[in-house]
Amino acid sequence: MRLSRCLLLALLLSPAAMAQSTFDASALPPEGTLSKQLPPGVDVWIGLAVSDDKQIVRQGIGSTETEARLRARQECAREAGDCQPLSTLPVRDTCMGVAADRAATPGTRAIFVAHEVGGSNAGVGQAALAQCTASGAQSCEIDIGYCF
Repeated sequence: MRLSRCLLLALLLSPAAMAQSTFDASALPPEGTLSKQLPPGVDVWIGLAVSDDKQIVRQGIGSTETEARLRARQECAREAGDCQPLSTLPVRDTCMGVAADRAATPGTRAIFVAHEVGGSNAGVGQAALAQCTASGAQSCEIDIGYCF
């Protein structure tokens, strides 16, 4: 198993607010690779927390949903006081989509995440875009649709 690839993916998702630039997925392993490398019975979760005031997203990795969510919130809280859980998802057989409002200003939501076990990268990308649009944002774009 290459847990380091899971960590790589999580780190690539969170270094800066994705609202500021388009995500480059070329550094990620081929889709489906991470799920295939997880041994049976091993669960890896990714938690994402967001600060709307600072427009940052931070991640946490855990062996349970709760652990990943708490770690993400702790990482975010190191930089901002308004951190909220954005999404928590299992790595195994999950697809995640991220959309961003390119015109978001501090204090408004800029990042939107959708995920689905057994989904498709196009489907979750569209779901994240729909969340962004439903928020009233006018400059929504899909940053990434990726299946672990």
